[in-house]
Amino acid sequence: MQQGRTSLYATPNGATTAAKSHLQKDHRSLIAIGSSDGGSGAGDSEPSPRRQKTLEESLRKTLVTKTTGQLFRDTLLGWLAGANIPFSGIEHPLFRQLLCLMNKDLLQEVLPHSGDTIRAWMKAEFEAEKELLKDELARSPYKKHLTFDLWTSPNQYALLGITVHFVDQSQQLQFRLLALKRIFGSHGGENLGPVLQGVIEDFALSEAVGYLTADNADSGDSAIRELFQALLPQDDSVPDLARRRRIRCVNHELNLSATGFLDGTFKEAIKKLPPRSEEREFLQEENDFLENWRQSGSIRKLHDLMGWIRRGVQRREQFLQL
Repeated sequence: MQQGRTSLYATPNGATTAAKSHLQKDHRSLIAIGSSDGGSGAGDSEPSPRRQKTLEESLRKTLVTKTTGQLFRDTLLGWLAGANIPFSGIEHPLFRQLLCLMNKDLLQEVLPHSGDTIRAWMKAEFEAEKELLKDELARSPYKKHLTFDLWTSPNQYALLGITVHFVDQSQQLQFRLLALKRIFGSHGGENLGPVLQGVIEDFALSEAVGYLTADNADSGDSAIRELFQALLPQDDSVPDLARRRRIRCVNHELNLSATGFLDGTFKEAIKKLPPRSEEREFLQEENDFLENWRQSGSIRKLHDLMGWIRRGVQRREQFLQL
């Protein structure tokens, strides 16, 4: 509309940019009516900063491929688990600043803001890997042999580690950690057995259990017995089966032998022998010899020397300089 005349303008494909430019140039008073800044058309001709940011974020999201995001997630979880980093570690400002130096846009898209998200990721990853392990075990037609050991963590948790040993489809020997279960209460076999049973049933190994290896503690014997009684409740040969399937850890036996040689005594064995018997006299002489030797022998002297060195900071430093 100009000097009383009305003109029609066609806009290609419904575009409005040209129309806005015409109104701003030739009819500034018209657009000032709806303008809150006294005639400036900047607010109408340009998107708001917030809308621009949203558009930029949308465009940036298309640059993060699924492969890149998954690779970052897997690497991050591997680092957290392998280096024993707390989940909240990703919340530290310096850690986030360090990663943003590499690729700020990428990190803003793929790096979580909360350790709770990392915990959820880790749990989901564990469940996914667990299913893969179940499939791998199911494809193996051979027996699955277990080793288990009780361990106290630095934060005073009693943990039972359970590992499976098996031969896969390609005839290769494999071993996998099945579980690291926290043990509450007694550490006897009556408490460990049900934990073993739960893990075995969770991985569908009840029909494929072979031999079980543990240290020489009596709790290992009773735990295996409890396990087979639960797996084979109607079998009268469970005690004999548990005894035959139980393997004692060779490394633990060697450790016990060395410890017994260095620190052990024959007092209990001597008490069980008949008085004045040849065996009793022999063990008594052996016991007396070991006690005297430990007080003045080379092993004792070396032990005392190392203890003396380690008890002093300056002595330790001098020893390391030798």
